[in-house]
Amino acid sequence: MRQLQWQLHPDKFASASDEERSLAQQQSARVNSAYRCLADPVLRAVYLLSLRGVAMPTEETGSGRSADGGDLSLPQEFLSEMLELNEALMEADHSSIGSIADRVEADTASLTEELAKAFDDANDLSLAKELTYRLKYFTNIRAKVRERT
Repeated sequence: MRQLQWQLHPDKFASASDEERSLAQQQSARVNSAYRCLADPVLRAVYLLSLRGVAMPTEETGSGRSADGGDLSLPQEFLSEMLELNEALMEADHSSIGSIADRVEADTASLTEELAKAFDDANDLSLAKELTYRLKYFTNIRAKVRERT
């Protein structure tokens, strides 16, 4: 990946033709996009699901349904837990944010492992989709934790 970035870096094409510079810039953008996808557990999971024909929701579908019409509901217990975690984060002082961050990191790591098993061992796409939704919630909370620290 790094080698591709280096080979396609626009600076290497400063003296090339406009067409070659444009092509290098397009290819460099694709490599960077692929890297972002592979580096982000949620984007990676969504991509792997799409390769297997499983659609994830988009902003355009709205209404709690995915593009393929599937239900997006998560267990109420999980949603309540996420609500409580968000509230705890909003009310947390600087000293207690660390414990919330530790929990979010641990849960994110655990979900990432479960997700890998769902893809690898069982190829359980329904479970992988649910775990991706859960991971998305934790990723959002993780971003909020980082904003607070």
